[in-house]
Formats: sequence, structure tokens, C-alpha cells
Amino acid sequence: RPDLSNVAPHRKAHPVGRLDADTSGLLLFSSNGALTHKLLSPRVGVEKEYVATCAVADAADAALRSPATAAAFLENRLAAGVATALGTHVVREG
Repeated sequence: RPDLSNVAPHRKAHPVGRLDADTSGLLLFSSNGALTHKLLSPRVGVEKEYVATCAVADAADAALRSPATAAAFLENRLAAGVATALGTHVVREG
């Protein structure tokens, strides 16, 4: 896997977070350890936003456009399981 230390803005900079191998996005670098800790610590609770793009079939796209059918569609899809590179994951209640 490529090492980002050779492209860091300067030697004392370190990544703030990470990107998984099969993802793309913005990776922040910082030389301020306190800032890095504040941004990453679950105790501080800095809000983060993640955006995912998914390919869906035409029928799914139509079902998701209507609030009346979207909830049932999503519930059924999650109950059937979501396939990932690590296997199929089923939502369990409780």
C-alpha cells in the first residue's frame, strides 16, 4: 500500500484520519497534535459528514423518490442484507 509520508506537506505533518484502500476523498494533514486529537477524539464529538454514492436499479430509484414507499423499500433491503467486500451484513433489531 502506498505510504503518504513522502507526499506530506512537510515532515512534521501527519494525516488527520484515514481513507480505506477502496475509497477516495480528501485527507487532511496537520502539524498540530492538539488539533488532530480534537478532530479525531470520539469524546470531543466533532461532527463529520460522509457521502456515499451507490448504484441502484431503476425500480429502487423510483421507490426511493416517494416518502410513502421509501421507508418500506429501505427496511426490506436492509432486512435482506447489504453486500460488502467483507460479506453480507444483515440489520438486526435491538
